[in-house]
Amino acid sequence: MTIIQTSSVTPWIESARPLVAPGAGAETEDDVVLELLDITKSYGRKKGSTVLPAVSNVSLKVRRGEVLCLMGTSGSGKSTLLRHINRLIEPTRGEVLIEGHGISGLSRKALRDLRSRRIGMVFQHFGLLPHRTVLDNVALPLELRGEPESTRHAAAAVQLQAVGLEGWGEHYPHELSGGMRQRVGLARALVTEPDILLMDEPFSALDPTIRRDLQSHFLALARKRGITTLLVTHDPAEALRLADRIAVMRHGRLVQLGTPEQLLEHPADTEVADFFRDYGVTPSAPRSAGEVRLQAAHTEPREVPHTPGLPWWQALLLGPAALAARGKGAAFWTAFAGELAALAVFSQGIVDSSWRVVLAALAVFAVSRFAVLSLSSQPVRRDTSGWALPLAVLLISQALVIWRVITPDTTNALLQFPANRQALLVAAESIDQFIGWSQVTFEGAFVGVIVAVRTVIEGIENLLGWLPWPVSALALVFLAWRSAGLALTLTSSAALLYIGLFGFWERTIATLALVGSSVLIALVIGVPTGILLAKRPLLRRLITPLLDVMQTLPTFVYLIPAVAFFSVGKTPAVIATVIFALAPMIRLTSLGIQEVPKDAIEAAVAHGASPWQTLIKVQLPLARRSLLLGINQTIVMSLSMVVVAALIGAGGLGYDVMTALRNIKGGEGMLAGAAIVLCALIPDRIIQSSLRKQDHQPG
Repeated sequence: MTIIQTSSVTPWIESARPLVAPGAGAETEDDVVLELLDITKSYGRKKGSTVLPAVSNVSLKVRRGEVLCLMGTSGSGKSTLLRHINRLIEPTRGEVLIEGHGISGLSRKALRDLRSRRIGMVFQHFGLLPHRTVLDNVALPLELRGEPESTRHAAAAVQLQAVGLEGWGEHYPHELSGGMRQRVGLARALVTEPDILLMDEPFSALDPTIRRDLQSHFLALARKRGITTLLVTHDPAEALRLADRIAVMRHGRLVQLGTPEQLLEHPADTEVADFFRDYGVTPSAPRSAGEVRLQAAHTEPREVPHTPGLPWWQALLLGPAALAARGKGAAFWTAFAGELAALAVFSQGIVDSSWRVVLAALAVFAVSRFAVLSLSSQPVRRDTSGWALPLAVLLISQALVIWRVITPDTTNALLQFPANRQALLVAAESIDQFIGWSQVTFEGAFVGVIVAVRTVIEGIENLLGWLPWPVSALALVFLAWRSAGLALTLTSSAALLYIGLFGFWERTIATLALVGSSVLIALVIGVPTGILLAKRPLLRRLITPLLDVMQTLPTFVYLIPAVAFFSVGKTPAVIATVIFALAPMIRLTSLGIQEVPKDAIEAAVAHGASPWQTLIKVQLPLARRSLLLGINQTIVMSLSMVVVAALIGAGGLGYDVMTALRNIKGGEGMLAGAAIVLCALIPDRIIQSSLRKQDHQPG
């Protein structure tokens, strides 16, 4: 074996100047700024399987001003370990000490203060907020800390200059290259002048040339400011170039800790030696043949188990049940319906002595069984279900179809479901008693709801009615022009002219008051509920079936509880409309919050954001598209209830449509209906235009 001298590895580590020379002895307590003591992290265990800890019994010390690389293959636990340092992940066991003080006992406020003042973090995928400018992204940690705008912008400008992005502060992240975005991430981490900098594979997503330039820039800043840095990487060249020491991890364990020279010259085992094979030949022992064969066997692709097809005779006997047993649900139901139809025709043909019909039914039956035979003979790659239950359903259905053909009696219990009118009356009486009891018991609550809803309705209606009509018209036209340009401006003007000339203005004001009140109440209820469902998966699973029911009930059904509890008038009309239009607002709010990128949330939390700050400054702005869609659907669904709500005294344009229908005046009804459509069209186009503008901003 040829041994390359130590000088051959110098080019890989020339940039790394250890602050403490190798072999200088144990560091003093003053040298150690960060210490990990027996850190272990275990996640939940799946039933019937053993899950290895993500991090297992890791202990190490980090010196002041040192660059320590956590290195290993994907899944080795290095990123998980890094997130223990600022408690983005809580350890199952162990302690993190910063200058001798444990952080596990810190209160939430103290932890946020630690993150916002002493620890900075840079992420692999940048974690920038696309709705904020570069300057505001960098200033985010100071904003979370409550610093005045002038102070945080001045500090952010200094950091942008330090990373070579002077003059880019007013741009947005989508206008920057990948390397520039990572510089913004580095500037954001440095803006609080932290003692400790955590970097999770910050250069891995960059092109080689940009990566090397940014590595040099980072190293110069870290040396100049004396920042203690932990850098996660799986790139040996990057670790050798940047690190004072390297901690090699494998399967959650710390395998070796040492300087680049120590790892190159004295690797702990053959796998560590393999990691650095291209950066210097090490005097480690070669692998044995047994080790090589074992690894080759381990890397061979695992054979996917197949379930063989059914024998031909079994497939013919089982029929469609064989398809269900093979997991072919759509084919089962198709064959099931086809054979039942063929059996009914066959039986009727026998009764009527129509042999052509009998032969046609037999042909359909034969085609079905041939298809079953073909599909069931193919092996499948997943576990198959049993055939007993599908066969039982098939045989029972076939027997009942034959019985129906030969039984003329239509009063049989199998043809007419046995009804109990008395049970219906008892149940209805119980509901009426409950409503009466609720009205007496919760009279104060119902009165409060009525007063609140009526106050909102009358406030909106009085405001719109008090304003001179040109004010409302000009405001709408200006909003349309700002949102979507000339086309929507002309459309809005034409709509206003239509509503005014045909005498619908006052009715439109009443309709907008009804719809505006409903939308406002739906937002007040729907947005917080959607946020809660997004953050509570168990609650989301419980509430989702209720939302499904709310969205499938006919519109008239919503009038029943509203009238039962609140009589008739505008208040029950608004309540019925809110219930009808609420589900989309809840669903889309929850969906928008769930789809916010996790790295954006993690970046905010890592820099000291409280849950409320994370919601207001990150989640809601990034869920804007989904929220706008929810508002749009709420407006449209509220307007679709206008005519129905007029049945219980809501008034507005719905009353005009209802009156025209009652008096069989189709022309007047169509004109009033067109006014309702225009009321829905304009806000829909404004919101759609806002969504298109957002889509045109790559991010």
